[in-house]
Amino acid sequence: MRVEIDLTGAQVDGLAVAVVAELERQGKVMVEAERMRPYSVAEAARELGVGRQKIYQLVEAGSLDRVSGTATVRVTTGSLRRMQEGGRI
Repeated sequence: MRVEIDLTGAQVDGLAVAVVAELERQGKVMVEAERMRPYSVAEAARELGVGRQKIYQLVEAGSLDRVSGTATVRVTTGSLRRMQEGGRI
């Protein structure tokens, strides 16, 4: 049986956080402390070594995912990590 689910990067990030939290709760996995909360624009800019305006441009272009439903722009941890690993900004 094969099941395919089409998820956005932000949805994958949220799902991963929930799965890891449940596995931790059950004592089946221990995870090193890693940032799970989203980044502010200023924090994301520092992490990537760019200006805040560039973060807004990357979010607008869809290169970085933002947390939906918030008045301020928050960049998902997963999309920031993917950008860092990809090396292209």
